[in-house]
Amino acid sequence: MNIRQTIRKLPAATLRKAWRLANDLSETKTIDELSQVIFNQTGSIVPHETAALYAQDPLTLAPLPDFFATKNIGDSAENIKRYNERYFSVSPVIKTVGDPRFNNIGFSESDVVNKSSFLDSEYYQDFFKPMGLCQTLVLNAVFHGQTTGTVSFHRPPGARDYTRMEKAALTLVAPAIASAFWAIRLRDNQEARRSQPAIQRNNRYPLTAREDQITRLTLLGHSNREIANELYISEKTAKTHLASIMRKTGAKSRCHLIYKLHFEK
Repeated sequence: MNIRQTIRKLPAATLRKAWRLANDLSETKTIDELSQVIFNQTGSIVPHETAALYAQDPLTLAPLPDFFATKNIGDSAENIKRYNERYFSVSPVIKTVGDPRFNNIGFSESDVVNKSSFLDSEYYQDFFKPMGLCQTLVLNAVFHGQTTGTVSFHRPPGARDYTRMEKAALTLVAPAIASAFWAIRLRDNQEARRSQPAIQRNNRYPLTAREDQITRLTLLGHSNREIANELYISEKTAKTHLASIMRKTGAKSRCHLIYKLHFEK
């Protein structure tokens, strides 16, 4: 029985709790609000003692320090720093990030790594064990093909591992968690751009409205893929528009484009 089939066997009470959680997630506007909803409401469908969540860079998949939250984990600021600087890269489940087989699927570390190997690993011995953590339930949240964040729930050594029903319950709300991560990042990016001074450039080039949008994002340092994600277009379309911009302005590169629009008289 796969996890999708297990979802069909979830009790009505769990389905109601999952629906309520998904509805509340859609109302969150900040990472703090998102973490509070997840930390406060998931305990009834996936019991746990500690938890952590963070948004991820969609290109590098690395955690974003400003979008990181923990529940009942002591010295969280120092542990977040240690995780970002060292232990994210040696985590036994790092290989699942970006793997389509694990997108929006609740899974435990025992699903991807031998238990004895995990207990002998640097990750467990130097990082997890000192915090009193052991059993872990993980969700790699993915929205429109982009990894947006990770959520993990933990139980102490000696506690039972997460069941298929608990993994299925988390899988059921995974799309709502992924879209909430995405919306918060998008809103944060939009607010950051609004707070930036307007980019001054000449208007002598016959650029279309869409080319103007892509030019502005290019001048802010965005890659073609980031531009595509921001404007909800394909990366191929973004490249086509940029080629047209280069042709109309006579720019030979992105750096040359910046020079021509900022400094050329």
